[in-house]
Amino acid sequence: GVAKELKEWYTQALSEKFTRKRVSIQLLNSKLEAVMTLDFQNAIPIKWSGPNLKSDDNTIAIQTLELSVGEVSIS
Repeated sequence: GVAKELKEWYTQALSEKFTRKRVSIQLLNSKLEAVMTLDFQNAIPIKWSGPNLKSDDNTIAIQTLELSVGEVSIS
């Protein structure tokens, strides 16, 4: 799946054996219709962070993936 591919790509970038890729992100409205697409050319992941999970904490877990990119286009 996508999560496995992202993890493998990030691991490759850490070992400096990486491939730059095109990454597209679609922003959706409440009806799950695409309202905007961001295309990043020559992207490579540079940082992946997540929360420190606690069993007694009732908060949303958010992960962050930072990319270094070349050209950015919006449609």
